[in-house]
Amino acid sequence: MVVDHALALFLVVFAPVLGRWSWRRLDHALSQRRDDARLTAYSETMVAEWALAIGVLVLWISSNRLAEDLGLAVSSSMSFFIVTVTVVVFSIFLLAQARSNHTMTSESGANLRRQMESVEQLLPHSAGERSVFMALSVTAGFCEELLYRGF
Repeated sequence: MVVDHALALFLVVFAPVLGRWSWRRLDHALSQRRDDARLTAYSETMVAEWALAIGVLVLWISSNRLAEDLGLAVSSSMSFFIVTVTVVVFSIFLLAQARSNHTMTSESGANLRRQMESVEQLLPHSAGERSVFMALSVTAGFCEELLYRGF
């Protein structure tokens, strides 16, 4: 289907270019000390990803394709069970890791900040940004899996 090829071309070629352009816009806004720079970038990214995901779902449904073909079906296979257990164990690990961050020493905190310098501009710096960033994380998790893995 021509629309499928156009969407695949967009995802593979144009989405990375738009991502780079968005990064530069964020960098420029931060250099101008705009307080809303991160919130704007997070919001624009969420709107774009949900628009693409909804577009794929509309395309899929309108062409009478199966949800299973897009990866939107629950499986009763052993591999699904293994993946589910792995995700649960990994989630527990992440929660434990997040708790340990609260007891981090100043030295280990400084070390972590050094490791994150390359993406520091993108990370939230306030409680408000952190809330929107969490929503962005869920958006990316769902939409990108649907678009890049499912589609």
